[in-house]
Amino acid sequence: MKLTKRFFLGKDDPDRITLEDVFPVGDIVFSTPFEEAGRHHRVVIEGREPFIDFLAEHIHGLTEWDRNNSYGRWVAIAPYGDDQGIEVFYEPLNKSMAAFRLLVFVLRSDLVRACDLKLSEVAHVTVTRDHITCMHESAPLPKDVGNGQIEVPQVILPPPRLN
Repeated sequence: MKLTKRFFLGKDDPDRITLEDVFPVGDIVFSTPFEEAGRHHRVVIEGREPFIDFLAEHIHGLTEWDRNNSYGRWVAIAPYGDDQGIEVFYEPLNKSMAAFRLLVFVLRSDLVRACDLKLSEVAHVTVTRDHITCMHESAPLPKDVGNGQIEVPQVILPPPRLN
């Protein structure tokens, strides 16, 4: 089956793998297309602006880090949408690498090892096909990864204005 390229809608895409509760605080959502067309896999990171700004300052370690393994490497970080988030591109050495493995295992271990970010001990992964949830599971942080030291700050937003 030949895949065709189309614009990926992030956490709202009809065919996606989504990882939530990646960090102990914040509303950050990671998502990737269920099936990727092209040379690179991509992960879209979305959330409220303060959290995205924090991550934008800290995730550059992904592309600067010499991963030195047989999976692949992070090759680029770019804005996603109209300041809605960040898009991170991964070039797998094995072209059949599943997007699920990239999102649930590789990205999280690299955020700890390359960026020293502190992650939640358990995240939640959802696989959605044609807007139907096919799977929703807990995904513990792999024990061999440890955890980082840099915590996403707890942002206190002002209450909404009542008119």
